Amino acid sequence: MAARGRWHLLLNTVFLIITVALLPGSTWAEAQRESLCTAGERTFFLCDTGQRLVAICGGKTQKAGYVQLRLGRPGRLEAAWPPPDAGERGISKGELISHQGMGNYVRFAVDDDALVVFAVAGGESGLVTVEASKVRTKELCRTKGTSALSKVPAPTGSIFAISNPVPAQTR
Repeated sequence: MAARGRWHLLLNTVFLIITVALLPGSTWAEAQRESLCTAGERTFFLCDTGQRLVAICGGKTQKAGYVQLRLGRPGRLEAAWPPPDAGERGISKGELISHQGMGNYVRFAVDDDALVVFAVAGGESGLVTVEASKVRTKELCRTKGTSALSKVPAPTGSIFAISNPVPAQTR
């Protein structure tokens, strides 16, 4: 339960940071009208679950590169994690084998909680929410979007992750 509380605190903190970034006059806010990734960023993943867009964006700060998971709609960002200056902390990627075939995933983790973006070649893709090391939700992409998860500049976690079919759930 403590991990769940930390995850919600983290999301609330991220929401506050995003709210400040979206104040009128913010160039980042203007860029969000077109896409969840800005024009100067690379889009590693983008799809529409029907409820929201799921995007993995990458770019460079003055010090280093960054990768960020963003959820929401253009102009209505729900969450962005991790902050651009956090580096690779909590991010890993790997290959997966599912009931549909081979694919890739990128995991954004905080303790035992994680948001995992996945794409199976020729199969489904989407976002899995893990709380206390258990799958809680699975949002599937309704449209075929951009997917270059293997190109995300993050450390390799597990080489293969075996997944069983998990029924899609609503948020």
